[in-house]
Amino acid sequence: MPDRCEYAALVTFNRKLRILGLFGKPKAMTPEDIKDAIQRYATTASLAKRAGFDGVQIHGAHGYLISQFLSPITNQRTDEWGGPLENRARFLRAVYGATRAAVGGDFPVAVKLNSADFQKGGFTIQDSCQVAQWLEEDGIDLIELSGGTYEQMSFVNGTEAELRDSTAQREAYFLEYARKVRDAVDIPLMVTGGFRTSDAMERAITEDGIDMIGLARPLCVQPDAVNGLLDGSLASIGIEEDGLVIGRGRFGVNAKNWFVKLVNAVSRVEYFAWQMTRMSRGDMPQTDARNNAIGTFLWYLNRTTLMGVRRKFVRHS
Repeated sequence: MPDRCEYAALVTFNRKLRILGLFGKPKAMTPEDIKDAIQRYATTASLAKRAGFDGVQIHGAHGYLISQFLSPITNQRTDEWGGPLENRARFLRAVYGATRAAVGGDFPVAVKLNSADFQKGGFTIQDSCQVAQWLEEDGIDLIELSGGTYEQMSFVNGTEAELRDSTAQREAYFLEYARKVRDAVDIPLMVTGGFRTSDAMERAITEDGIDMIGLARPLCVQPDAVNGLLDGSLASIGIEEDGLVIGRGRFGVNAKNWFVKLVNAVSRVEYFAWQMTRMSRGDMPQTDARNNAIGTFLWYLNRTTLMGVRRKFVRHS
C-alpha cells in the first residue's frame, strides 16, 4: 500500500489525467494485443521508408505506450512483460527488433527515451542508462533523451530542480541526466528540451559529449531558426513564454499549485500547436507571445470533450 504522501501524489496525477481528457480507463493488454502493437510499429516504419523519409524514431518517452511498459508505476504486469526492468524493457526491444527487420540494416532508427519519469517509484536515470545499454547492444542508431509524463510534465516545464532556480537560465532540461547516459553508452545521443541559445548548444556538444541538439517549440515560431544558428546571425531563438501563463509569481512559470501548473502547461503547449496549425494553412506564426491562459485552457477542455463524444458515437455506431 502507498503511504499518505504517495497516495496524495497519485490522486493529483489522476485528477490531471481526468481533466486533460487524453487517456481512457486502462486495461491490461493480452499477449495478442502486445504482438499486434509490435507489428503496428514495424508496419508504420516500413510505410515511412516507402514514403521517402530518411529515418524513423520510436517514441519511448512521455508516458505513451512504450513508456508505460518501462515504468514500474504503470506496468503492474506479472508475466514476461512486467516486473524487473529486463521484462519491462522487453516491449521496447521487441518493437525495435521488429522495426529493424522491417526497414533493413541501413535505414536509421532512433528511440526517444525518458531520462527519468520524475515520479516517486517510476522510471529512473539508472533504469534509463541500463535500457540505453541494451539498445546499444541491439544496434540502435541514436537515442534522444527527454523526460517526464503527462502527470509530471518535465518535457514542458523542465525538472523541479530547474523550476526552483528562478534566476538561472532554464536551458537544457535533461543535460545533467544525459551526461550519465553518455558515460554508459558510446552511441550517438541527442538531447531535447529547453535549448534556446547557441552558447548552450555548443557547450552541450563540445563539453558534454552530446552529438545532436533537439529543438521543438522554437521551430513552431521560427521555422528557419536553425539556419540563423548555423550562419551565426542568431545567438538565441524562440520566444519568452512568460506571456503564455496565467500571471507572475505563484501564477507564473514557477507555480507550485498543481492546477495552476496544469493550466500554464496546457496554455503553452496549445499556443505552439496553434502556430503549427497556422503554418499548415499558409500563415506566418505569431511571435508576440501573448496568450489568455485560462481562456486557452477552457477552449482545450471543450475541444477534448467534443473529441470524446465523437469517439463514443463512432464506437457505438
